[in-house]
Formats: sequence, structure tokens, C-alpha cells
Amino acid sequence: MNDFLTEAELDARLPQWAAKVGEYKDRFRTLDPRKAALVVVDMQNEFLTDTGMIPVWGGPAIIRRLAELMAAFRRAGRPVIHTRHCYRNPEIDAGATGQWWKLDRNSRLLNVNSPGSEIHPALTPQQDEYVIVKQRYSGFFATNLDSLLRMFDVRDVVVAGVASNCCCEATAHDAFFRDYHVFFLADGTGGSDEASHVAVLRDIAWTYGTVLTCAKVADQLERSVAR
Repeated sequence: MNDFLTEAELDARLPQWAAKVGEYKDRFRTLDPRKAALVVVDMQNEFLTDTGMIPVWGGPAIIRRLAELMAAFRRAGRPVIHTRHCYRNPEIDAGATGQWWKLDRNSRLLNVNSPGSEIHPALTPQQDEYVIVKQRYSGFFATNLDSLLRMFDVRDVVVAGVASNCCCEATAHDAFFRDYHVFFLADGTGGSDEASHVAVLRDIAWTYGTVLTCAKVADQLERSVAR
């Protein structure tokens, strides 16, 4: 069995993580629910289960929180966009990423037809929600994510998913470079280990965006619905 972070451990560590980014709070923005979208990055079985080929330490602990936050976005009428990282033939479509992970045409890792590449059943996209298939870490690279966000009149991008220190971070960077306001979830992204996760939270808070919790975002969304 993989040594995943538990929800109880996440609850206990969250105040410590918040303290690590506290010195940057004067730069943090206030989320505008009317301009917000939730981008759920790569919440796939491969990263979230004991049988996955790349288990992400912090992944399973965030599933329930993300399910609740997705529901809050839906109630507020704001978009939830999912990404799914997978390949048909890594020798053709994986580029340097596939080379780094030593993938070839016979590799099962994140194969588009494998159960491991599917989004976790607790976070199944609704029929009208967009699922972006990507082959690089960033959800923006060679995809239509940017055009979708602009069609939904999004300014504030809330980044969730796994791994915080890989695809979530890359997606947040690319969102910032496209002049979106970045909101990065301390307890709605999961890292490969605690030190890496905390380092990313600090990096985001220092130079890219606002670090906050799922509960904080949900509360702001619920207030907007109640108006």
C-alpha cells in the first residue's frame, strides 16, 4: 500500500502550510466568483490509487474537498474544467515529457485507453463540462484551455488537482503568463511529498498568485449565489 497523506493529516498540517505563505498575504487578491473558473488538473486513477503507476502522496486526501468545491462552482453557475494527461503513442505525442519518463509505444503509463488514465470516479465530469486532453504538464500547452476560459469570461483561475509541484504549478504559471489572476488551493492540490508541496505554495504566493483553501473559495461562491 502506498503511504498517502490522509484527510486527518491534511487537516492537521493545513494551518502550518498557511503560515508558510503568510508573509506574502499583502499581495493576495480577492476572488470574484462572477469571473472565476475551477481548473481540475489530472485527477486520474494513475495518481490517486494504490494500483496507480505514479501515486501522488497528497492526491487522495483532496478528493472529497474537490468534489464539494466542484459542486459549489456548479451551484454558482461557474465553469469546472478538467484536464486529463494521456498518450496514444508516447513516441509520437509525448515529446520530451515521454523521453523523461522513458516511455515508448508499448508503455501503459497514462495510455489513453487504460483505466489508469481515467478521471477518478468521485470526480466524474458532468456531461456539459469540458475535459481537456493534454500531453504536457501545463493545461494550456497545445490545448484550447485559454480560449475556453475567455469564452466563459474568466479572469480568476482556481487551480486544483495533482501534482502541485508538477502539472498544477505549470498550469498556474501559464495562466499567470496569460494575465489571469491565479488562485492556488493549499488543500485542493496534492504534491509528491510535503516539502515539495509547501515549496510550491510559497513559490506561487511569492510571484504568481493567491494561495487559499477550498473552504474559502466555496464560502465566496455560496455568498455570490445567496445575493
